[in-house]
Amino acid sequence: MENNIKRREFLSYLVKAGISASALLSLKSPLAQQVTSAILESSTQKPNVLMLCIDDLNDWVGVLGGYPGVHTPNIDALAQSGMLYSNAHAAAPSCSPSRAATLFSYYPFKSGIYSNRQRFDQSPSFDKRTSLPYFFKLNGYDTYGTGKVFHGSDDKAWTYWEYCETSPQCTIKGTAKNRTGNPGKIEPHTLSSEQGVANVAPYYTNQTHPDAIRTQWLCEQVLQKPHTAPFFAALGLIKPHAPYVCPQEFFDLYPLEDIALPPGMLGSIAAAKHDLQDVPARIATSHNYGKRGSMLKVLENNELNRYIQGYLANISFADWCVGQALAALNNGPNKDNTLVMLWSDHGYQMGEKVRMTKYSVWERSTRVPLIFAGPGITPGVYAKPISLMDIYPTLTNWCLGSEPDGLDGISFADQLRGTVDSIPRVVVTTHGYDAIITEKHSELVFAARTERYRLIRYSNETQTGFDYEMYDHSKDPYEANNLLANEKLTVSQQTAFTNMNKFFPDLSTVSPPTGNLSEIIDD
Repeated sequence: MENNIKRREFLSYLVKAGISASALLSLKSPLAQQVTSAILESSTQKPNVLMLCIDDLNDWVGVLGGYPGVHTPNIDALAQSGMLYSNAHAAAPSCSPSRAATLFSYYPFKSGIYSNRQRFDQSPSFDKRTSLPYFFKLNGYDTYGTGKVFHGSDDKAWTYWEYCETSPQCTIKGTAKNRTGNPGKIEPHTLSSEQGVANVAPYYTNQTHPDAIRTQWLCEQVLQKPHTAPFFAALGLIKPHAPYVCPQEFFDLYPLEDIALPPGMLGSIAAAKHDLQDVPARIATSHNYGKRGSMLKVLENNELNRYIQGYLANISFADWCVGQALAALNNGPNKDNTLVMLWSDHGYQMGEKVRMTKYSVWERSTRVPLIFAGPGITPGVYAKPISLMDIYPTLTNWCLGSEPDGLDGISFADQLRGTVDSIPRVVVTTHGYDAIITEKHSELVFAARTERYRLIRYSNETQTGFDYEMYDHSKDPYEANNLLANEKLTVSQQTAFTNMNKFFPDLSTVSPPTGNLSEIIDD
């Protein structure tokens, strides 16, 4: 026991002094050799984690087939080398509530974080909860982060954070004023309609874009270096979040004359407008929300193809950044012991149902890429529903052997291991922008997703009941036919409706909005 204590004390000293295992090898003392062996043994027993977080990326990646012709070779290759979760969904369709739900495995209707007007780090409901990277840090991992990981700040979660603020050179100390990772005002508003609807323009190079700078930092300072302790590294990419500004070469992939409407627009703008005929009336008019989200202004100014081009270009740029990180990992000393996990915080509508934004609980706003790849993972595709909240218990189970108590997500680590075929799951998504504006719980919107169906519940205009939409994805992948508006449900559909409806919380039990509601910190 005494020797173990000395080894721990010596290890603590070495970490503080910045002495690596390789340096220890040159020391001759028996204690140094013991500590070296212990370090190397512990670093090989626990896998490293590379977490790639992408902002506003829907299913427009090659392996998910959301948009024909999209160029995402690096994400596609990662998916083909690992397990692709092709039916993964966000817990909320906007950045702040989704990231809080994902990184704490905590339902929005329990935490009270419903919209981008709120930050988890200003909410007392998170005071006693441990974030995903912080849990890894508490369990012996060195944690490194840069870019948009949290939507807010969890300072204690990181061994080292690199902000890379607003210049081509990263900061030396890694201090941060704003951990959302947003690059602030350095992206020029070089193209906009008369109404100020959009910003779409080629700008930056692959060396000067903030996402590229952060990626390079992670490659050089973490992925390409040997480590004496296991690491948890997070790269948060801003793109393809608007404004749609990235290097010219990615715009060149998508000539404007070749831009086609998304499949979810059903062939024409007229068809997309008609798609709103069987949804609740007040929902049909909500496409006007948001300074960048007004589809009517986009159509009036004939800018839709520019939007789509810009979104596609920024998706491909984000994919390039992913490729840089994967190349650094694969060509460095950590390849054989690193789990790679990629996810996006929520989806995005690019004209479907006449919307130009997120902030809905339809499929395009909730479905996201989710990939696990690395040692021990057999490549495949898992098509049953998964929630982003399941990432936390899965990662901790896979890397540490068990997950902490009190998480709302469900671990699918056994499915990754191949010991079970599937994990029973109904994914619930909560949208609460209107609830924040009106301060009424009754304005919360919920969606439940099974392998076959999506059920959406709205409070109706009288606030005395609910309005619903229900879609059969086995026949209607773009949710054009609301079963509850157009036809009588079959017995099996009625059973599905009843069972899915049970997953929605009673509005008398949901948490009120918490945190600072003073301003929207990101749209």
